[in-house]
Amino acid sequence: EPAARKLFPSQEEYEQRTIAGSPETFTKRVAEYVAAGADYIELKPLYPKVGHLIEQMELIAAEVIPAFRD
Repeated sequence: EPAARKLFPSQEEYEQRTIAGSPETFTKRVAEYVAAGADYIELKPLYPKVGHLIEQMELIAAEVIPAFRD
């Protein structure tokens, strides 16, 4: 979150245009995009080391993606 926040002019814009937080928060935000008609979500993870990226992707695969399987 701190690294991503620097990319936006305000906290409000950061919160509106990113998906960050717990798996529950992430799932809720993705559901909002899906409800608005999104078919695809592009992920651009921010991570200090490759191990952190792997952890993020594993967490998304285990706790977020299952919520959107038909």
